Amino acid sequence: AAASPQRSVVYDPSHSESEELKMRYEGRLRHALEQGALDLAFEPQLDVRSGRIGGLDCTLRWKDSELGVVTEARAMETAEASGLVRELTWWMFNNALRQGAEFAKAGLAVPLSLKVGPGGLSQPDFPEFIGRALRTWGVQPGRLIIVIQEGALTGGLDQIKELLVRLKAHGLRLGIDSFGAGASSLGNLTQLPLDEIKLGEVFTGDMKKNAP
Repeated sequence: AAASPQRSVVYDPSHSESEELKMRYEGRLRHALEQGALDLAFEPQLDVRSGRIGGLDCTLRWKDSELGVVTEARAMETAEASGLVRELTWWMFNNALRQGAEFAKAGLAVPLSLKVGPGGLSQPDFPEFIGRALRTWGVQPGRLIIVIQEGALTGGLDQIKELLVRLKAHGLRLGIDSFGAGASSLGNLTQLPLDEIKLGEVFTGDMKKNAP
């Protein structure tokens, strides 16, 4: 992986507490990556038709000695802001696929879902990295579902489509997370090679309210 860019900060007493807290998160995330202090959790998804495990949702787990338990969303947000997004994304996919290969050897060869944020998806060699990682760990491409945060689709439609086509060429599946939370239109999504769409609370909230 390419070296992460260095980030220089000049302390200003007028900085708000929130800005100082962001810097603290960035420093602790850098430390966690260097020390191997991150972990992954795999949540089984039940197939209602068969009653068996139909897939695994992989999420980042970060329990820091100073910050406590940090959510995956906060960790990814911190990585995006601090220039660590490439390193974090590469770490997540490599370790998830390594563990996925172990699950398959144990008889649990089910689809594995991982999220990728705007910074990870925008890495020019992201499709090539994914192809190498699949080959390295011997995971069948059809078992990988890359779930894209809707915010990653804010660029030009043609550019995004070209990137997703490059990813699909490896034989994996693509999804979008929490659709409806951002500015993407359903018309734009139909032009992209997506396999699944996870609805955001703007839709599911109404369903719960209107449920009998």
